[in-house]
Amino acid sequence: MATALKGAILFARDMEKMTAFYRDILGLTQTESDFGADTWVPFEDDGGMLGLLAIPPEHRDGGEAIEPPEPRASTPIKLVFRVDDLTSKCEEMLAAGVSPLRFVPEHGRADYVDP
Repeated sequence: MATALKGAILFARDMEKMTAFYRDILGLTQTESDFGADTWVPFEDDGGMLGLLAIPPEHRDGGEAIEPPEPRASTPIKLVFRVDDLTSKCEEMLAAGVSPLRFVPEHGRADYVDP
């Protein structure tokens, strides 16, 4: 039996900021959900799914979200998105105030910090 990746889920502390980032800045298509947007927000594009799932209060470390957000250097997960024009998308993200980590256009790579 073949296995195919259907999508990924990110646990989020600030659902509103994360939803705005993936929908409004990255341009993913938010889809309908039977749950409230404060709990679960799915996005689907080209057959892939990315879901945002709120971290339940009992599982939070007690701290608040950090402003500006810090890179998740200790997390071994990196999401990769394809864009039509990397330079234009990077300019758009910078204009929106998204924190860059690195931009290596000759390798078709740009890393940014989500909220």
